[in-house]
Amino acid sequence: MPGVCPRRKIPDFLGPDLHPARPNDDVFPSASPSWLSFTPATTRFNGDRGACPPTFEGDSRKTPKKTQAPHTRRASTATAGHVHRRSRETPGKPPRKLRHHTPGHHTPGESCEAWKGLLDGLVGRKLVRPKLCIVDGNSGLRGAIDLTWPKMAVQRCTVHKLRNLERKASTHALEEIKGDYNRIVYADTLAQARTAREAFIRKWKKNCPGVVASLEEGGDELLTFYAFPREQWRSLRTTNAIERLNGEFRRRVKTQGSFPTEDSALILLYSLVASGQIVMHKIDGAEHIKAVLDTSVVLAAA
Repeated sequence: MPGVCPRRKIPDFLGPDLHPARPNDDVFPSASPSWLSFTPATTRFNGDRGACPPTFEGDSRKTPKKTQAPHTRRASTATAGHVHRRSRETPGKPPRKLRHHTPGHHTPGESCEAWKGLLDGLVGRKLVRPKLCIVDGNSGLRGAIDLTWPKMAVQRCTVHKLRNLERKASTHALEEIKGDYNRIVYADTLAQARTAREAFIRKWKKNCPGVVASLEEGGDELLTFYAFPREQWRSLRTTNAIERLNGEFRRRVKTQGSFPTEDSALILLYSLVASGQIVMHKIDGAEHIKAVLDTSVVLAAA
């Protein structure tokens, strides 16, 4: 038929919702195909070669293979026994530097300035000064707290600190170090916790100096929870209360390349809680919150 391409079957991946119903659905008009549009959802991806154009049954056209110039071919380099990720090399330009993780280094989103902006936003929304901040070992967040609320009571997460100690401990001493550490953070009183910490330092200072240095870095901020009612200790000594929320949110977004707007990310986070997929529990000893708010938090001097 003049002006009409050979009959081609519409592929299933297009779906019925991508174009309106037409009298002859399986014929592609060659003139002004304004109804035909392809979205990222209809594009196939082939590894790291990018998007491949859709092909149709009966289509004799072949997509030509993409040839790469010699100077753009992927190359792998190896230095100091480590194989680096493949990178594209261009004549006249130095090879691209690969980013390596350095202990203690934080991305821009974890810097003191970024956290300070977050805390300033909370203060601007009328958040009053908290009684306690429970944090991990992030130096950027810790510095932002000092700038926003000087002399704030801070509790370092005991679980994060234990993971730090495990990374510095030798394999044969790992279980023994964990037991000695638990005697510090699960002691019945603050005095017993400090006694256990001194014993830990004396025992491991010679054989595991890195472990002892990491423990001393936490200081008394590992023991701040002892200044609160005993019923609340379980909830206050770790950041577990928020880790569940963070973990579920990361699980949902790790397969999503990006969000169209900031509001779409907030809607997803809210929907997880509102739908009951994430259940937020009360902290232990919630009945003592009012009494804690009416008193000053002071950790006994060593």
